[in-house]
Amino acid sequence: MFEIAVVVPAGYGGGSIRGAVNTAAQIHDGAAARGDDVRVRFGYVDVGQASSQQITFRQLGERRIIAEPIRVDTVKSSYLDRIGGDEGPYAVFNNGTDNFDTSDFVLMVSDRVLVRLAPTYRYGILTYDFIQRYVPTIFNHPHSEEQSLANWFDASRFLRNYSFAEAVFTTTQQTRRDAIGYAGVHPAKLCLLPSEFDPIELPVAGDVDQAMDEPFILWTTNMTGHKNHLRALDALEQAVSADPEFPRVYVTGGLTDHLRDGSRDPYIERVANRIKSSDGLSRLVKIVGHAPDEEYAALLSHALLLFHPALFDNGTFAVLEAAWHGVPSVSADYPAMREISQRFGVPLAFFDPTDPKSMATALRAAVADRPRLAAALPGRDHLRRFSPRENAPEFWAAMRPFVMGLPKP
Repeated sequence: MFEIAVVVPAGYGGGSIRGAVNTAAQIHDGAAARGDDVRVRFGYVDVGQASSQQITFRQLGERRIIAEPIRVDTVKSSYLDRIGGDEGPYAVFNNGTDNFDTSDFVLMVSDRVLVRLAPTYRYGILTYDFIQRYVPTIFNHPHSEEQSLANWFDASRFLRNYSFAEAVFTTTQQTRRDAIGYAGVHPAKLCLLPSEFDPIELPVAGDVDQAMDEPFILWTTNMTGHKNHLRALDALEQAVSADPEFPRVYVTGGLTDHLRDGSRDPYIERVANRIKSSDGLSRLVKIVGHAPDEEYAALLSHALLLFHPALFDNGTFAVLEAAWHGVPSVSADYPAMREISQRFGVPLAFFDPTDPKSMATALRAAVADRPRLAAALPGRDHLRRFSPRENAPEFWAAMRPFVMGLPKP
């Protein structure tokens, strides 16, 4: 039996942990469909989200994969007597038993480890983006140049493990190119995996408070700088100035509650003050904050459009969730979003995320053209073709030679 451990080395929740669970499920299902004798394990840093993770981990339980809480510990080489070499320090995935040392391959989902992984691991990295290459300001501290330098030093340390990885996996061509040009990964070590879409199939309640009769646009985001809030607010102010009947905009997502309730974070305060200082934005923008899955599904199903103004990332599957509910998306134009649109057959109304005027024009045009945009969306049967279970054979076929040491295709 060949054992693969899928390990998430940082305290992620939400879509990030769902993506890692989908990866483990696809390895399990794909290997089983091919007849490969593979055992899958799953390790994650527990950040106290047991209730929200219960649904997420259900896929693991169905496949008899145990979710093992871990700590990422730093040790000296004296702890690893059998490897010799320099003193380290090294990172180990402490699960309280074998630290996954018995696994034939460890797949690290994200690169968020500051020191070199212990040489006892034969491992690969599944990386989603190198956003610091495109939005370097996300590491800047507003009041401390010393802290900004420290943040950048940590960001460079994350790249260390790419040199020692046996394989690096990406889900977009853009990230593949960045792995070569930015992280210095040899092309022979790179594997492009086919993306899956895992819709949250929940009953949609019609009486959720925010799902009111008024028309609205849904802006799902979080409060990191690459989400491009200030330019997006400039665009919305332009849109409502040109058309006083422009639909309201509901803002939801991680930490967006702080736009309403206050925060000591300078960036969040700047965004909140931008809304409060404008009469147009104060009337237009409604802060919903974090919404549980059921509430988010209800909001989405009632929305006119989904608004996605981020500057750059690995692409957001929120546009696919919107299509699942028959809602068109107005999206920033960058490579990952083009790849998502093409792979899943979901048309998007694109705009230039650096230009508020381009955003405002695209939003107003999409509101006017909403019936045609909605009619062009694929149905649920089409989108189900990309579910983790359906995608698993293709996923495992791409990954298999890299993790099992077989000749590459």
